Amino acid sequence: MSPGDLFFGKPVMLQTYADKTLMNPEGTEAALVKNAGGEAACVHLVRNDDGTVSIKSMNNKHYLTVSDDDDGTPICRFDACEIKKLQKFHLKIADERAFILVSERKELC
Repeated sequence: MSPGDLFFGKPVMLQTYADKTLMNPEGTEAALVKNAGGEAACVHLVRNDDGTVSIKSMNNKHYLTVSDDDDGTPICRFDACEIKKLQKFHLKIADERAFILVSERKELC
């Protein structure tokens, strides 16, 4: 797999090796759910000019943000209307079938 093999600007479902799907069920919630489907489970991968990737929910049209709560625990929400540092991820190819998205906020990963 190479970055050119990814689908940018088209609805995709992001799944983990544990068969869980990233989804936006309602509001700004981000969740990993088994057997997810429908629009809540679809996202767009957005290629940014600086080489990073952002993830836009098809359900609420917001971007995935990685931030921390009061105790420093990482939190993911689909709550941003525009792309800034907290909505950017570095793409790393893991193998011929998988890739990893690493948050710009490396201290939270």
